[in-house]
Amino acid sequence: MPWTTSGQIGILLTQRVNSMSQSTLHHLDRKPHKHKKMGGFFDKVMYFVATIAPIMTIPQLYRVWVLRQTQGVSLLTWGGYAVVSGLWLIYAFIHKDKPIMLTNFLLLILDAAIFIGVITI
Repeated sequence: MPWTTSGQIGILLTQRVNSMSQSTLHHLDRKPHKHKKMGGFFDKVMYFVATIAPIMTIPQLYRVWVLRQTQGVSLLTWGGYAVVSGLWLIYAFIHKDKPIMLTNFLLLILDAAIFIGVITI
């Protein structure tokens, strides 16, 4: 580049910086991958699991609140389950994931009810 002016150098530098930023940020232009057949099947399995998880808690809830039997029910465990469900619920709200949101909302209510039942009964 013999005999270039400072304005031409500035233009060349700007062009170089622009081309570098485009090459390093190229991944931002990618679209998310579509689910493959296995992913779609696994999603359906997980929706089923998300439905079953709160239902599996009902026998413990029945034992604590209806039968009033709290012997062998761990306060620490059910309190921990409630905290974990609360954290998953926050995660689901942040990521706008409705299946996780619904499951953990139900689990939080059930876990908290068992926890409260163990304390009060």
